[in-house]
Amino acid sequence: VLREPISVPGPDPFTQPVSFVTSTTSATPTSISTTTIGGGTSAPPTTGATVALAATSGSTPGLYGGSLNNAECNKDQLIGFLEQNPDKGRAWAQVQQIQPAQIREYVGQLTPALLGADTRVTNNGFANGQPTPRQAVLQKGTAVLVDKFGAPRVRCYCGNPLAPPVAQADSASFTGPTWAAFDPTNLQAITPAAAPLATLQLKDANSDAGIARPVGTSGAQDVKTPAPPPLPEPRSRPITTITVPRTSAPTTTITTPSTTGPTGTTRPASIPAPNAFIQKEGAVSATSVFSPAFGTALAVDGKPETSWFSRGSQVDGPSTTFTWTYPKDELITLVRIVGNGAQSEPSFRKNYGFGSVIIRVLDANGRADFEQTVALPGTPDPDAVVQPGVRGRIIQLVFSGGEAPDCGGFSELEVGVTR
Repeated sequence: VLREPISVPGPDPFTQPVSFVTSTTSATPTSISTTTIGGGTSAPPTTGATVALAATSGSTPGLYGGSLNNAECNKDQLIGFLEQNPDKGRAWAQVQQIQPAQIREYVGQLTPALLGADTRVTNNGFANGQPTPRQAVLQKGTAVLVDKFGAPRVRCYCGNPLAPPVAQADSASFTGPTWAAFDPTNLQAITPAAAPLATLQLKDANSDAGIARPVGTSGAQDVKTPAPPPLPEPRSRPITTITVPRTSAPTTTITTPSTTGPTGTTRPASIPAPNAFIQKEGAVSATSVFSPAFGTALAVDGKPETSWFSRGSQVDGPSTTFTWTYPKDELITLVRIVGNGAQSEPSFRKNYGFGSVIIRVLDANGRADFEQTVALPGTPDPDAVVQPGVRGRIIQLVFSGGEAPDCGGFSELEVGVTR
């Protein structure tokens, strides 16, 4: 998980800074180090099974800060840059689950504000024409653009689109520049409000007053209000449901040589058969792409002779993540990863897979409602098939094991739903 201070853009930024906030006296990077959860002077999580991320609703008064009658981000600059750079505009829109033509309207509805606590997110950079998602901690005071549900959607210092965080094991490490108040056991995750908001109730960064900022405005319509009640430290708030137990998720190997139906396992009676396959309708991204000739779109093009390949450990470290995102929740009843044995190029007929894959199904709030590990033992790997039987809109495939340190990938992702 990468620490990202206020004035450090991080790797692969989408844009030049569109933030009017560059530093504060209390939020200055102090060093570059690696911290493992539970290390240092901070107490480790007491659960022993999950990382404690504080669940904070985007409607909470004082969750964000700001300056009266001042914008923290330049929305027009962000819109202009993305429209003038269509490759980045397409990738940016993909993360936000909109069409590139909708960027102006979408950004116009966002609200600039400052994070009120160190906050975990999925931060998406840009490389090789694709979003490059990474798990990150944004420092308190970071300028962001917030949607109508109170969720952060853009980091203004680099223009990067943001998504909900993905829970990490409690052995996860934090890298990158740190700051004096950083505490790996005291981080928050912001969850969308239950209904759209009319205003954001901000805490004035320059006084103890409050600010009512209408959603979609940039400070000109601010109204001074009484100070919002003090927020408790993140560690004293409820633990969000996006955290995932380390040991409770089922670990099963299910393989099948068939590409027309799972023949290597018995379908539970409670999980219906899929009656539609929607993989081509979703947006895809990965933490790395080997080259433009092996892009993420090839994993959902319906052609077994093409494949997505990653850069492997030389870029991703011990694991690579491939993400498929759909615009709405569906009852996902089948996920199949088709191996790359049909790759037409002879030099790729060897196994370029990994040792195993974690298959997760997440809902709109980033909650993992299904997780299963499937071994990839063959050369080439057999198809990996699971039957989640849960509603969700995001499928994450986390490959690891080191069978091929230079790259890894697969031919096709199939997503079956029951409607």
